[in-house]
Amino acid sequence: MLGPIPATWLEALKVHPTTGRLHPSITHVLPCRVLYLACRYEVITPHSRSWAMPILEVTKLRLKGVQATDPTLLKNLSSVRSKLQTNSQFYNCIEDPSLIYILGIWPSLDAHDHFLASPTRSEVLGPQEEFLEFQWTIHMELDAMSSLPLNAPVMAISRLFVKAESVDAFSGAVLPHERTTEDAASKPYNAVKSWRCDAEPGKHEAVIFTGWDTAQAHAVFTAEVRGTTEHAAISQHYEGMDVQLVRNMEKQCT
Repeated sequence: MLGPIPATWLEALKVHPTTGRLHPSITHVLPCRVLYLACRYEVITPHSRSWAMPILEVTKLRLKGVQATDPTLLKNLSSVRSKLQTNSQFYNCIEDPSLIYILGIWPSLDAHDHFLASPTRSEVLGPQEEFLEFQWTIHMELDAMSSLPLNAPVMAISRLFVKAESVDAFSGAVLPHERTTEDAASKPYNAVKSWRCDAEPGKHEAVIFTGWDTAQAHAVFTAEVRGTTEHAAISQHYEGMDVQLVRNMEKQCT
């Protein structure tokens, strides 16, 4: 069982506090981000990470010589989903159809790390490399795939790169403001926001999923928000932002 992490360890790690659900054995209010880095710095052994929350994997891939609507591609992706039991969902980028996003749930970050380091990784993913080029993978805590706006015709995946000196302001004021604004705008679809839990030391990234009826609806919302004084104040906390609108590949083919 994990005990409280001494404040000196947290100070040494120099990471920000983020919200997240925790294992009951932890008596201090500590986020996934802090504990993950503690493991990375061997403050906590990797074997003690079995308490971790379920993790959402978001992987971006570029298609090579194949279209997103190709039945063979979907068949292969579905086969991988069945083998890994990650309840994966497959999305195609609206602006750049050569990009796809795979969303999958793992029991923990350790579980995904273990798979990637195992011989099974080559057996399962090796055949996919012929037509898929890896771009990046990020992770965030998520209780279940059903929490995402999967029923929305269009989903926005937003990555917000937060300045180190703005983390407290972002957590205390900016994120709640955006939650209220985007929740209202994207109804009746879910809106999910969390910190990335595998960012490099010194980096701070928030990930937001919202649902929309159309890409145009999101564009209208974005234009309206950017014209407000609140947006000008909020944007000063970002180093950058990446927003992609995507559609479910399987629903497109039905």
